Amino acid sequence: MAPGVGSVGIGKNAAQAALGGGRLAGGDYDHGLFIAPTIFDHVKWDSPIAQEEIFGPVLSVLRVPDFAEALRVANSVKYG
Repeated sequence: MAPGVGSVGIGKNAAQAALGGGRLAGGDYDHGLFIAPTIFDHVKWDSPIAQEEIFGPVLSVLRVPDFAEALRVANSVKYG
């Protein structure tokens, strides 16, 4: 799988990749498909990376104005 394809690729299309997201290479990494730890910032609550699970070392940051909105966003996912 090429870098930027799959779940992390979907994330790159939906939010700002603040850190990582590329394929790791060199040494033992050349014998598999390893993705660097990735942080997405400014993720919208209804985007695919907020609503579905990304398989990999990925963190999505959703910004909300207050605690009540944080609860609403946290409870808005299909798989709760």
